[in-house]
Amino acid sequence: LVEKCLKTWEKYCPDYTIKRWDLTNINFDELPKWCKVAYDNKLYAFVADYIRVKAVYEEGGIYLDSDVCLCVPNPFEDYVKNRLWIPMENVFSPYINTYQGIKYKHGIGVNPVFFGAEAGHPYIKELLDRYDSLPDNYPLLACKYKAPIAPSVWSSVMEKYGLKYKNEEQYLKQGILVLTDEKFKHLGLAGDRKGLSALHIACNSWVRNNNKHKY
Repeated sequence: LVEKCLKTWEKYCPDYTIKRWDLTNINFDELPKWCKVAYDNKLYAFVADYIRVKAVYEEGGIYLDSDVCLCVPNPFEDYVKNRLWIPMENVFSPYINTYQGIKYKHGIGVNPVFFGAEAGHPYIKELLDRYDSLPDNYPLLACKYKAPIAPSVWSSVMEKYGLKYKNEEQYLKQGILVLTDEKFKHLGLAGDRKGLSALHIACNSWVRNNNKHKY
């Protein structure tokens, strides 16, 4: 599956350099302790949650999950002029819970399986700080939906930049463009790709039980 997705990146973005982040270029000594907990428990998606933020903050560029399939040529060309761009997702009925004294909204928010940003963007720095503050057992809770997962964390930090929990195009502070989910969707393998720029197949390999959307 991953190889098939990567082939679409090469096909539709032939002028881009593709960089893979793995154990050859990740130093766990530079990451919060919960990342090592996640890795030791084979919750690799949570390590990727942190690495994507750190990598784009330091180097800039476009991030895609490995189970993202591109559907059209040059799908990002209309967005890269913005300092940061990211689509929304609206996947289930929204609700709010509190974790470490911070309110998080779930079900609707920004979708960091595909996004792009300039290096050193202040929002990405605040996001790194939020992730750095999480306790060591964070991934063990988040994999059971007992702590916020990436879309909720990203959206919570973006609230101060003006994010509204609506599936509509939004221009926020610091050059942030929030797109609708019209062209960037979670649809699974059977999803209709017509009109899409990118499709997230959403394998959800990180989920450890069926107690979804509750904590």
